[in-house]
Amino acid sequence: MYQLVIKNSYHRKKPGVTKKVLNYIITFLLCVVIITVFAYKTLGNNKVEFKKITVKSGQTLWSIANKYNSYNEDPRKMVYKIKQINNLDKSIIQPGQQILIPVN
Repeated sequence: MYQLVIKNSYHRKKPGVTKKVLNYIITFLLCVVIITVFAYKTLGNNKVEFKKITVKSGQTLWSIANKYNSYNEDPRKMVYKIKQINNLDKSIIQPGQQILIPVN
C-alpha cells in the first residue's frame, strides 16, 4: 500500500526580522506622538479671547475696530473679524446692540 507522507512546509523566519519590524513600529508611533504634542502646543497658543461690548450711539464697526485693534493690523481685517464672529451680514450696527470683539 501507499503511505501518505506529509512534509512540514513551515519555514522559520530569520531571527531579528520581527525585531526590525517592531523597532520600525515603535519609531513610527514615537514620531506620531512627538508631532502631535508639538502641534497641540502650537495650536494651543492661538487662543483668542473676546470682550462683549454694547454699541453706543454714533459708534460704527470701523470706530470699534480702531479702538480695540490690539493686534495692530489693518482695520479692515478687524472689521471683517468682528462681522464674522457676530454673524453680521452688513456693517450696520445699532446702539444698544451687544457684540463680541477679539482681544489679546
